[in-house]
Amino acid sequence: MKKFKKSISLVIILCILFSASILTSSAAVLSYNGFTLQYGTANRYLIVTGYKGDSENLSIPSNVNGIDVEKIASSAFRDNTNLKSISIPSTIDSIGDFAFMGCTSLTSIALPDSLTKLGDAVFAKCTSIKKAYLYVQIKELPNNTFNGCTSLTEVYLSNMIDTIGERAFQDCSSLNNLPNSYDIVSIGDYAFSNTGLKKIDLYYFLVDVNYGAFKDCKDLSEVTIFESVTDIAANAFSGCSDNLVIKGYTDYVKQ
Repeated sequence: MKKFKKSISLVIILCILFSASILTSSAAVLSYNGFTLQYGTANRYLIVTGYKGDSENLSIPSNVNGIDVEKIASSAFRDNTNLKSISIPSTIDSIGDFAFMGCTSLTSIALPDSLTKLGDAVFAKCTSIKKAYLYVQIKELPNNTFNGCTSLTEVYLSNMIDTIGERAFQDCSSLNNLPNSYDIVSIGDYAFSNTGLKKIDLYYFLVDVNYGAFKDCKDLSEVTIFESVTDIAANAFSGCSDNLVIKGYTDYVKQ
């Protein structure tokens, strides 16, 4: 009986030690060419958690020590004012909230079609970004994605995206044209408020234009709305030019 009890005790101890080793390994931080990375679930993938180098032009590795790099953590590059360009590999499927927020020297961005999750405010306050290409597999452009990107002039959106989140392009004062996609069905609150839009045709499949969507677009002079639109919220165009002409939608009264 004593031997049996000792055997059970030994098994329990070994299990505890094994579990502890897994937890230690999964929480381990790696360093690779200035990047800091952390193991994901069961060490099956790696997560970029930051960068400690001083390079202005970065390429995120797709694989380190035989393990794919699949995610960029929240705030991983936040406020890196030295960063001018970054290449994101097709192994990346997720980028967390605020990942590049405040990278004021970043001039352009291209997101791969492997991306299935994008957090909020990922590029907010990146004041030097001029071009953004999102070849992503997501349905909604998250809230505040490009909020405060004052130099942004050109945006390509994947045709998978059908919703523009709240304040997604707010204060993009250099944005003169809507992003390319014609598959948008909903524009969120303040999505394009205080932008440089001048003359726009709203999306062909668009249904909802939410509160303050184009508020304070001072240069906006003409809007054409297709008959698919069923709801334009109050104040959607408030603060725009007094000479704004809205064509194709008779139920909206400019507030």
